[in-house]
Amino acid sequence: MGIPEYICLTSIAILSIADTFIPVFNLSRAKSFYEVGAFFYPSTSRNWSRQTARLLNFLGGDQMKFVFKSALIILAVAIVAGIAHAQFSKPEDAIRYRQSNMVLIVHHFKQMGAMVQGKTSYDIASFEYHAKLVHTLSTMPWEAFMTPGSDKGNTDLKSSALKNKDEFMKAAKDFENASKDLLLAAAGGNVSRIKTEFGTTAQSCKACHSQFRK
Repeated sequence: MGIPEYICLTSIAILSIADTFIPVFNLSRAKSFYEVGAFFYPSTSRNWSRQTARLLNFLGGDQMKFVFKSALIILAVAIVAGIAHAQFSKPEDAIRYRQSNMVLIVHHFKQMGAMVQGKTSYDIASFEYHAKLVHTLSTMPWEAFMTPGSDKGNTDLKSSALKNKDEFMKAAKDFENASKDLLLAAAGGNVSRIKTEFGTTAQSCKACHSQFRK
């Protein structure tokens, strides 16, 4: 199994274990694993996806406790983070990799946003859980953004990101640092500080998007 398939497998694992992710894929019913695999890596074979589905159906079962799920997610994220340092064989692989990463960031950020905005009840443990994943994910995709040719095709990345690498990486680092401060605030449990750091993290996202997103 090559790097793209391994990235795909780990991405699907993260999605399936976190059984609240992305309802459109119906992951909780374990009936769309192939569709998810095809979404992240279309050339993945049907047979390989079926085997993956069997594994993930077990991993995502109701018998797994919250803490164990969290540990598995963090482990999977760490594995993908290591893979990110490998050379992408095609620009399309880099695009799919970073897009899958951003899907996860957006999901977890929205969960925190709902609590900050009072749309759902505030739960300290849950908020810290989402903040931890957002920070870990924030360290992962930047090499994929710098892959030559990955500003073409199915992407919203402006060519200026590759032409001004230092500027782009500064914006990326600002987001990483903001998400780290948010995680520290979440661990401290001070709601006022959490709201402030959440706003700062959101602004760092918008700043990067306004400059480098089409």
